Amino acid sequence: MTIESDNPSLLLVSPNATTAGTSSIQLSLADGTTNFSYFVQGVESVTGTANVIIKAAGFKDGTAAMILVQPALQISGLATSRTATSANDEFIVQIGIPGTNSISLSQVQAVRAGGNTVTANLTNSEATVAQLVTLAGAGQTATASIQPTQFQTPTTVSTGGLAFDPLAVGTTTVSGSITGFISTVNASVTVSVTN
Repeated sequence: MTIESDNPSLLLVSPNATTAGTSSIQLSLADGTTNFSYFVQGVESVTGTANVIIKAAGFKDGTAAMILVQPALQISGLATSRTATSANDEFIVQIGIPGTNSISLSQVQAVRAGGNTVTANLTNSEATVAQLVTLAGAGQTATASIQPTQFQTPTTVSTGGLAFDPLAVGTTTVSGSITGFISTVNASVTVSVTN
């Protein structure tokens, strides 16, 4: 059978999660098989609607409409309260479909196989209160990457992730952004640092 996208500038199809998508793929079904799986992949920086069409000899074509929306991000795992002497707090940035009112993600979704690495940019608002830590060092800004087939930044600094380092009593806000992505409400986290 043939599975194809009617608009490959918006949507690609793939036999699995780790293969770069194309405009169409061929799948074989053994006798007695009643279902199968395939993957759809949105193309970067575009939104709209595209159809997946499935064709097989002797069968009526099947069609499914796919809606491509602007992706969004959120920060996860960052505690909102720390002490000035606490150990560094490792956290992640996740990407996916924005939820209602863009408060958080309704569903995480991975960068497509064959797609571009996504760079998350982080800032910390109060330098006297805390700093951000990565493999590159510590400071008030940081970046971390989300690789193809992944939906979040690495979970530890040692593997390329992020951490919050509390320094002194006060309140600070950590904010995340990605070019072309919606920053949900949860893409900013206010942290209170106490004694």
